[in-house]
Amino acid sequence: MSQLSPYEQLGIREDASTEEILETRNRLLSEADLVGDRQQRDQIEAAYDAVLMDRLRLRQEGKIKVPDRIRFPEKTPAQAPSFTPPPPPQPPNWLSQWVSTPTTWQEFALPTVIFVGLGALALFYPMLQQLALMAGVVVAIYFIYKRERRMGKAMLLGLAGFFIGFLAGGLIWTLFKTQLMGMGLQTSLLDSLLVIFFLWLLSNFAG
Repeated sequence: MSQLSPYEQLGIREDASTEEILETRNRLLSEADLVGDRQQRDQIEAAYDAVLMDRLRLRQEGKIKVPDRIRFPEKTPAQAPSFTPPPPPQPPNWLSQWVSTPTTWQEFALPTVIFVGLGALALFYPMLQQLALMAGVVVAIYFIYKRERRMGKAMLLGLAGFFIGFLAGGLIWTLFKTQLMGMGLQTSLLDSLLVIFFLWLLSNFAG
């Protein structure tokens, strides 16, 4: 059998289709398995591989055209790398050190209710604006310390919110003085409301 060509060993024509070659190979292997002839099975596999190599050579030389769906071991296309979506953008490290978010709705709701009440106190009772501001600073320091457990940082942020509110109020008053006066809004009330707003921000989101 060794003197025969691979096509003759398989019992097929040289112009046999790829489907015929595969069907013949499977049939011969089944017959070899029935009789338990391991040597015959190896010869069939070797002949089949030789036919595939010959078909590949002829295809490369342009002598035959093998359907694209037929994959030779030597020509198995490399699989395209799987697409991995980029990770979502992360905030800068310096920002994450100074900003945090409440973990529960209670942590957000309690300071919000308190500062809304202080804002209403400053709005409807102008004589109590200073009291509302002092209370706002104390409340902000309390909530920041409760979350951070650092009294120095809590006091620093509370005072920072106080001064930032006044600076923002002065800037807005300078830019929109005519419009604000037309609305009947006084600079002291504007400052008080902005201070309370910034203290609320720090109480909820300062890290």
